[in-house]
Amino acid sequence: MNSSTTNGTEVEKLIVEYIEQQQKSLYHHKKKTDAEKEYNKLLAISGGEEKNFSLDEANNIYKAYQEMIVNEEQSKIAESKFSESYEKLKELGR
Repeated sequence: MNSSTTNGTEVEKLIVEYIEQQQKSLYHHKKKTDAEKEYNKLLAISGGEEKNFSLDEANNIYKAYQEMIVNEEQSKIAESKFSESYEKLKELGR
């Protein structure tokens, strides 16, 4: 295999990684935003943070909060990997 084929394959991998990480970042950011909206909606419907909740209400609020936190972390990880991919592409272009 010649070096231009190898370089072409590596460029392709970098571009695919870049696009995948960008999509993951956007996906998890949207999921976090959606969970945050759901969490706030559930709090408002249930009477806010000061009220005693039923077990079902508390469970739904907790699940929305957990989803919000998990997707925030996943978004940060994907954003970091996206930035790394971008830097690799920039280095390749030099």
